[in-house]
Amino acid sequence: MHSGSTGNGKTAVFFLCIFTLALASLAFAGGSYAATIQGFKFHDLDGNGVKDAGEPTFANHNIYGRENNTKISLPSIKTDASGHYSITDLNAGTFTVWSGILNGWRQTSPVPGVGMVIHTVQVDATQTLTVNFGVTDRGPGQKFFSIFFTLNLTIRT
Repeated sequence: MHSGSTGNGKTAVFFLCIFTLALASLAFAGGSYAATIQGFKFHDLDGNGVKDAGEPTFANHNIYGRENNTKISLPSIKTDASGHYSITDLNAGTFTVWSGILNGWRQTSPVPGVGMVIHTVQVDATQTLTVNFGVTDRGPGQKFFSIFFTLNLTIRT
């Protein structure tokens, strides 16, 4: 605060505020940004939490993240046409990642559940960590099975 005369016998008060913001120190506590969290989102047809052959991936689905120490959210990422995502330029630390889940669906991988299912991971400064998200529209305990049968018809003319 600084005060001075205005020349007319009145005193003016001036406030001088200087703010310096270092984005790197706010978001992450120093160091280089070389870590990556990547993976894909897939339709877990049999609900076993593993991407099996023939199970499709989801394009254009949101993946979210947050740096745990500062609680700063990372920009949401959309899966590409192949269902893959990549969150890059991260510093070493602990992160929470999650995927948007459609109403009526449940997550099977990496952590099973319904609603907002979060997964906490630790990454080193130069690490690339893979976190895949499996989701299914089958209810818990609902097994995937096929019924095969033979039908013999006798046609009379």
